[in-house]
Amino acid sequence: GRSIEVLRGMVQPTCLKLSQCGSILVVGFRNSTVGVWVVQPGLKSATEKVSGMTSNMDSFFFNSVSFADWLLKEKRDDLGYQNLVFVNTLSFCCGAVRCVDVNTDLDTVVALTYERELIYHSLSKSTFTKVNDVEADSVMISNENFVVATNPKNGSVSCFSMNGLLLRTITVPTLSHLEPQAMSNRGKYLALSGSIPNKADKVCKVLVYNLLSMELTFEHDLENFVASCAFSSDDTNLVAVLDAGEVMVFTDPATSLKLVDQMLRLGWQESGLEALQ
Repeated sequence: GRSIEVLRGMVQPTCLKLSQCGSILVVGFRNSTVGVWVVQPGLKSATEKVSGMTSNMDSFFFNSVSFADWLLKEKRDDLGYQNLVFVNTLSFCCGAVRCVDVNTDLDTVVALTYERELIYHSLSKSTFTKVNDVEADSVMISNENFVVATNPKNGSVSCFSMNGLLLRTITVPTLSHLEPQAMSNRGKYLALSGSIPNKADKVCKVLVYNLLSMELTFEHDLENFVASCAFSSDDTNLVAVLDAGEVMVFTDPATSLKLVDQMLRLGWQESGLEALQ
């Protein structure tokens, strides 16, 4: 592929995340800051670019016309328009940013730092909340109004309120190198993968947890490691891409009969279809 947009002048980025709606890009840096960009895909002309920015800004972002006005003033006939428009820098005055996530509906950016800090920062206001002593490597925002942090060292998954209070924690047993793969679109389920020790024929396990009850709802042993996972838009199917190049779909036949029939007609092996309980 070719480069469409390049972020220049950024110093030591450590992580990035695109919002679920695809409209906001956040990038974490070693200097304890997070940059926020508005993404404007598919706008071909300068007129479309400006009108798109103005119409979309109020609906999903700052709830204010100030940034829309600012974007209009940024017009430069000699430079044209970019697909990524820088709008803000969130400063934490904490450790280097390790992992970030953003949710425009909840007006929140969350970040984990290398100093074991969990940071909540508002997109529209200059306020943030810090929670100390959080042992985790990854963080996600659930649409169910809580934050999920995962610690692969001890195999734990913890849920925090939007105010930073610890709500519940679960430890995943008998697995090593626990890795969060995907959160469902509604924010209720979390798919994880981990290595199975001392088992000759199976090396990896896929797990799906209900984050509200912290109960295991699905598990499946695999002969290869998982490269990535994603839920379908209605959260009834989990697609897993394996390191060996295989693609597996775990589904609930009761709610996905059309999908199952179509996949079987295309030559998929039925053993690759498992029910999400």
